Amino acid sequence: MSGKRKKEVGIKQENILEAVVLADSFNKRFYPVTENRPRCLFPVANQPLISYTLEFLSICGVKHIYVYACHCLDQVKQYILQSKWANTSSPCKVTIVSSQDLTSVGDVLRDVDQKNLFETDFLIVPGDIVSNLKLSVALEEHRNRREKDKNSPLMTLVLRSSSPAHRSRTPEDNIAVALDLSSNRVLHYHRFNKAASKVNFPLNILQDPKSRVELRYDLTDTGIWVCSPQVPQLFTDNFDYQTQYDLIKGVLINEEFLGNQIHAHVA
Repeated sequence: MSGKRKKEVGIKQENILEAVVLADSFNKRFYPVTENRPRCLFPVANQPLISYTLEFLSICGVKHIYVYACHCLDQVKQYILQSKWANTSSPCKVTIVSSQDLTSVGDVLRDVDQKNLFETDFLIVPGDIVSNLKLSVALEEHRNRREKDKNSPLMTLVLRSSSPAHRSRTPEDNIAVALDLSSNRVLHYHRFNKAASKVNFPLNILQDPKSRVELRYDLTDTGIWVCSPQVPQLFTDNFDYQTQYDLIKGVLINEEFLGNQIHAHVA
């Protein structure tokens, strides 16, 4: 009987959903406005953006959130400690991890790996998201893939439909993605820079006669990742990975040798 109870407790613990919130954008996109205030504390309807991010994750069932604060970390800590998220009655636990030594997304994920924060799948979310997306489908798809194969499915990118002319898109948001329609596996991911207007898709993604490949330019990356515990370790193993895009490029280039796969969920 005690063995059965231990098994049930283990199942419950595995279903606890956790997340990393990046309170720093690690870029100067809104500089100099962000020089003395982080973007996640910009007010919308009299509430800082990070409050919407935390609410969004809470609604999605996240029970423990690690907020990584780097730029203007004292302001981020002050807000959270004075908000409802610091109360014992908060719908989820919020832990603040603050350090000015972390200067990139890669540094944050290496710190996550060093602290060994996650043993099961978790989320990575920017700290300035205002969203009502339901992540249950993306989570279920990711978990189903991981149940069938615990090694290959590395993470699921949450993308959303957004026409190239939509006013919410900027040149910095422009991406081109090749997807395997049968599995939603990402075969190629290209982020445009301001000077480039062309993308070269590798021919090998079109060589399998059984696969159906879709090339899309009408998607925007939300910055939300559903990750396996191996993701932080990859950042540790590759110190040149500084951004999310570095990881995606590295995984897709080495997929044939390492077997890691990236999938997408289109909202």
